Amino acid sequence: MHFSLLLPSFRSLFKYDALFLFSLLSLIVLTSCSTPTKKAAIEKKPTSINEKKESKVSATQLVIQAKKSQPKQANSLLIEASRLYLLENKPDKALWLSEHLLTTKQTGQQQYNLTVIAATASFSLNEISRSETLLNQSNWIAENFNITNSAEYYYVEHLIFHEKNDDISALNSYLHGAYLTIQQNNQLITEKITDDSHYIWTNISRLSQWQQVQLQKLQAPLVNGWIELSLIANKISSKTPQTNELIRWQSTYKNHPANNIFPELLTPVQKTSELKNIAILIPLTGPQATIGKTVQEGILSAYTHDVIKENSNKYQLTFIDTNNVNFEELPQQLQLNETQYVIGPLLKKHVESYLAIAELSLPTLLLNVPEQPLQPHQIALSMRPEDEATQAASQLSQRNFKHPIVLSYDDRASLRIANAFSKQWFDLTNNTLEVTPFKQGQEMQTMIKEVLAIDKSQSRIKSLRSKFRESIKFEARNRRDIDMIYIVATPTQMRLLKPYIDVNISPFAKVIPVFSSSRSHSIQADKSTANDLRGLTFTQIPLLLESQTQNKELAQLNKLLWPKRNYNLQPIFAMGYDSLQLLNTLPQMQNRTYLRFSGQTGTLVLNEDNILIRSLTWGRYQNNKVSEVVME
Repeated sequence: MHFSLLLPSFRSLFKYDALFLFSLLSLIVLTSCSTPTKKAAIEKKPTSINEKKESKVSATQLVIQAKKSQPKQANSLLIEASRLYLLENKPDKALWLSEHLLTTKQTGQQQYNLTVIAATASFSLNEISRSETLLNQSNWIAENFNITNSAEYYYVEHLIFHEKNDDISALNSYLHGAYLTIQQNNQLITEKITDDSHYIWTNISRLSQWQQVQLQKLQAPLVNGWIELSLIANKISSKTPQTNELIRWQSTYKNHPANNIFPELLTPVQKTSELKNIAILIPLTGPQATIGKTVQEGILSAYTHDVIKENSNKYQLTFIDTNNVNFEELPQQLQLNETQYVIGPLLKKHVESYLAIAELSLPTLLLNVPEQPLQPHQIALSMRPEDEATQAASQLSQRNFKHPIVLSYDDRASLRIANAFSKQWFDLTNNTLEVTPFKQGQEMQTMIKEVLAIDKSQSRIKSLRSKFRESIKFEARNRRDIDMIYIVATPTQMRLLKPYIDVNISPFAKVIPVFSSSRSHSIQADKSTANDLRGLTFTQIPLLLESQTQNKELAQLNKLLWPKRNYNLQPIFAMGYDSLQLLNTLPQMQNRTYLRFSGQTGTLVLNEDNILIRSLTWGRYQNNKVSEVVME
């Protein structure tokens, strides 16, 4: 967990004596009934909550009992009372009592337990920052007193990470907590999840491939069994469950909690009814007609593939121009055509108009992500370039790069991608990456010199030469603190940038790896380009990168029929192709979150918001060609 280590605020402890303890007890008894309870803020719970374990006594009864007890026993009873206040949904009392107890003399273990209770109570009161600080303090205490973090600690850590939308770290913490709960059978936690196995399975199965690799690297207890089972489940088809692989897994992981998932996996996925009439809402006229027609070409390519494969025409496509349609009359038009499924709209303004039609309840695959939440019958395919940058930052942040820099062409689209990379990097590492914009021409070279500090080195060389009469050979030195560069640029810009970076790296310095988005790669690249960009590693959709997931027939057809298509439109074509191929699989993906679709826009997984998220492949210029690489 990327918390800065803060010393506990309770280091100046009062001297423990009976007088102070009984004064505290009197105050608790007096205030336990009269103090108004602060209403807890509505908590964003990641999942359903387990019913609290019943206790034979209440927290208030323990407080009264503590008043009649000797100091040592009274202290233990009060700590237990602070726990019970949590279970009784009185986090304000739990926080007040735990923090007051921390001002008395406590053992290291007691300090730790009380601080975790205070952190849990703070989270329940929606005081997230305070909860994070308290949890950090408990970790400091654990390190100094050689205490192993508890299940309670990991569950609170999980909730904080979940609040930060750090899904991988949240799940890693949960795996630790669930394992300790199994080992210790410790039920005294405030936010115990209803069923650990199903919660973990649901969340692991929703992770994209690269996220699962990252989670596995964190080496939480039992994580390997979960990941392996997820990979098997991804392959399950509607006809033949992979029973042999499942049986092999079960023999390897006999006592693994994921065995609770088996009944679901062994049940065949129900086959969906065949579609006969599909409506596609895209712009076919106006300024965006080129984009719409590219989607149409992708859809028709998928349609042709299906017709040839099935040797028949089983369904009908109806294309509707969203620039020439009255959205108020659209429901009647779709009903007249007996439409069973809708693909689109594509443009954001048309998506908003479509979603505003209350009476439309047809299953729909939107080709853009709306601002508003989706209904159960609505799914969106995300083609946001920011998602690509988020994936890149997540994977690269796990490779121990300490001082990366981000370069971006100075336009709105490129800067948006670069800023998404920087934001994700900060969210995962707490390290801020500044985005350095550049323009074309001489300014680009000047920027590279400034970023690598070559200009300062050259200035020092010039100063030294002026002080010596003899001719002395100097070599400009680049900065040594940079260990990675991420660039958002077009193929033309990258052909200028990458060689210029290479020549400005000192021959006696380590090579700085350079990574980029798919915007830097062009399928028209020749050997000269491959040589200029050697070593460049980038993300790319399967259609445009020869790999195990590429549909080679479609890639060849794409090159043959549209050899001069703008590279920005290639993902749009792949989206059109995938959108039609997806339709019969989407109902299964909604019912079985672990199912994956291997498409030409990427490997797709349906998240909890009904948005299809893509995992892209990685390519690298090496040996005068582009090759797929595995980024672990």
